[in-house]
Amino acid sequence: GEVLKSRNLILLMIFLMTNGLQAQNPLGYRTDIGRAENSASESKKFLLKMDAEFRKTKMPIYLALYGFANFFHAKHSFNPITKISYFNKGKEYLEKAVESDPNNLEIRFLRYLSQKKTPKILGYSQHLREDERFLRNNLPKSSDTELITEIKKSLNIK
Repeated sequence: GEVLKSRNLILLMIFLMTNGLQAQNPLGYRTDIGRAENSASESKKFLLKMDAEFRKTKMPIYLALYGFANFFHAKHSFNPITKISYFNKGKEYLEKAVESDPNNLEIRFLRYLSQKKTPKILGYSQHLREDERFLRNNLPKSSDTELITEIKKSLNIK
């Protein structure tokens, strides 16, 4: 049920984030993200790595990944205050990534998926409809067939 949906969403996000980065980073980040999901120490390494990549490149996709790394780190934190702090940072960085590159289909998809999965009580769903509209309207403009396939699956588009 819910655990399987959560696992599938995380795997989808891993696929999407690593797919767009392979040309920018020949090593890729699939392994790092998978480790970050399952280990607090690997989560911290990934967090620091994405922070460094963003500082070095200033590319919004890395800011989005840094935000995502904060979500993972929140997952591994036991202290509720620390958990909320990392969640809020993740949200802030993802929002800044969208603000910096609002027409980036992958970044908008990451925000859409993050908001769709975030529990309503945390109040992070204000752009859900806007992002869904953006994705539907801009999907035909993309040449990234793998990204298109994943967006169509998520939005139940045939």
